[in-house]
Amino acid sequence: MAVKYELEKLGLHYTKVELGETEIMENLSIEQRNNLSDSLKNIGLELMDDKINILVEKVKTAILELVHYTDHQIKMNISDYLSEKFNLNYTRLSSLFSEVKGLPLRSFILLRNRKGKRVTDL
Repeated sequence: MAVKYELEKLGLHYTKVELGETEIMENLSIEQRNNLSDSLKNIGLELMDDKINILVEKVKTAILELVHYTDHQIKMNISDYLSEKFNLNYTRLSSLFSEVKGLPLRSFILLRNRKGKRVTDL
């Protein structure tokens, strides 16, 4: 809701606003991009342009959705799920995640599994 509000306040139109990802219809000018970045910072969020950072945030979001927003036990191999979802080898995803976040991907998964869901092999 906060992101939608900031986009509307800046007169920007969007097609999608989801956890960790927004699609804006306009091609942003440098001034619009700076204004959006400032608005997001004011609400504790960050505008990301770097492809690796964006990928890592998408991995993080996928994990959070799996462990927090599903009511059933996870019966899949998370490493296979992530590899398939992002079309990258799990070792590469894990390496990028660790490089950007300073925390091994496996540790992030285990730390975020607060509901005590059974997480199968990583």
